[in-house]
Amino acid sequence: MLAVAFALLSAFGFGASNIFAKWGMRTASPISATVISTFVNILVYWSILLGTGGIDSIPAKALVIFILAGLLSPALGRYFGFLGIARLGVTRAHPVIATMPIVTMLVAIAAFGEPARLPLVLGTLVCVGGVALLTAPREEGRRQRAAFLFPILSALTFGVSVNLRQLGLQLYPHAMAGAAITITSGMLCLVGVSLLRSHGRGLVGDRRSLLHFSGAGVFSLVAVYANFKSLQLGNIIVVTTLMNTAPLFSMVLSLLLLRDSEFITTRVVAATCLIVLGASLVTLFR
Repeated sequence: MLAVAFALLSAFGFGASNIFAKWGMRTASPISATVISTFVNILVYWSILLGTGGIDSIPAKALVIFILAGLLSPALGRYFGFLGIARLGVTRAHPVIATMPIVTMLVAIAAFGEPARLPLVLGTLVCVGGVALLTAPREEGRRQRAAFLFPILSALTFGVSVNLRQLGLQLYPHAMAGAAITITSGMLCLVGVSLLRSHGRGLVGDRRSLLHFSGAGVFSLVAVYANFKSLQLGNIIVVTTLMNTAPLFSMVLSLLLLRDSEFITTRVVAATCLIVLGASLVTLFR
């Protein structure tokens, strides 16, 4: 049950982080949002680690696994996601990215022997269906089919990264250290790619956006740590499905804090019911 609580806390943290990032991006770029919020994560994680004695005797294999997990997510996963959003739009790319739990489940079953009982499978499918319905557009025009490769790659890299994180935690069961190493490797890769693409021009913003992005970093910090703790304590399929309810928290917080641009529709209500049903299946029949 503690793993479920951490998974939901992770979902809430990512949802709240999105709200702060959206506020900040009114006057700054998405690249600035990514770099500043992730830098806050790194600063806090390493401050805590150094203040408590640092990292002691981490196995080389675990270190490599955490670094690889970070390169896949947040680095490549977020990068491919941004590319998909740029070419397809948020409402087209996000439903594809939201299939990440299916990738996680298939990798976990094939590579790590995780059990795949029927309620877990059904709950995963229903939850993902709800997220897809939540972010699906009302009307769509024709787009290039090849552009869907980017959100597909994003879902794949996110899904594989989650499995690598749990494998790393099995070898070195310290969530704070694992999170710090993973997010640092991802940050370095992401900053390098961002600087190469923008030549440094995208890393700008005013004082207000800096505060908003810092708030996004704090909430994402809580989310990432809760992510690691839930993976350490629970079944990977269960916790990943629950963490995928982050768009639901984003929707609720948007309705509360961004009422000028958000409204409830029948489709939103239906999607919410699907997500709650999927999460209930996974939680009650684990």
